Amino acid sequence: MTSEALGKTGLARSLADVLGDISELLAKQIQLAKFEVMANIGRGVRAAVWAGAAAFLLLLAAILVVEALVLGIASAGIALHWACLLVAALLVIIGGALLMYARSAGANALVPERSLRQVNRDISIAKEQLK
Repeated sequence: MTSEALGKTGLARSLADVLGDISELLAKQIQLAKFEVMANIGRGVRAAVWAGAAAFLLLLAAILVVEALVLGIASAGIALHWACLLVAALLVIIGGALLMYARSAGANALVPERSLRQVNRDISIAKEQLK
């Protein structure tokens, strides 16, 4: 065999090794992304629980507002409805704060950012090696 044929065989083998390594690396990155998404789902569930708590408190506030209106109309001279309105306002404030917390906790929870960064870096390294 000539030295030129040996060089082509070595180049072909090296290229096959690089492509094999890249495919193995991408498979591992996909597996890592799966694990990262599963971890992010847990944070999303927690955010959903907080959103459920906020919705429950806002429902209670709506019930108390309606109750206050009914009591206000029924007892035109008694201040019982003011107590209901104060409690309803407090529940609205607490429910709104919980809802804002739930929205911030659940933002971008399912995006595997580290894995995407790593895959992009691996692709750029593979491109450099193929040059």
